[in-house]
Amino acid sequence: MLAIDDHIKGDGIEEIDAPPGLLNGIALIVRGTSMEPKYSDGEVLFIEKTIYAIDSLIGENCFVQTADGHSYVKKLIYGSRPGTFTLMSYNAPPIENVVLERVYPIAYTKPRYRNLK
Repeated sequence: MLAIDDHIKGDGIEEIDAPPGLLNGIALIVRGTSMEPKYSDGEVLFIEKTIYAIDSLIGENCFVQTADGHSYVKKLIYGSRPGTFTLMSYNAPPIENVVLERVYPIAYTKPRYRNLK
């Protein structure tokens, strides 16, 4: 399991079990409410680091990294200019005409209540 460590240096990375069958995955913790009610703050999403053609992911909820360094979980649609995409939220305005660096579909969701111990 590969983690994206955006914690303050010295703070540890949390550990979580991967879902069955996810061999090359990354766990992400949702921060914010822009994708509610689909994904809530604190839920854990898993993506599989498999390369897909971006065109095959249109209309899917994905983890995306933009060319300018931002990361989001959004629904992916085509932008109005060639080579760009619009990132749709359920609960926030769209982010329009962005260039994407990486796109991974959401493979599995672990609801927030299952993360409580």
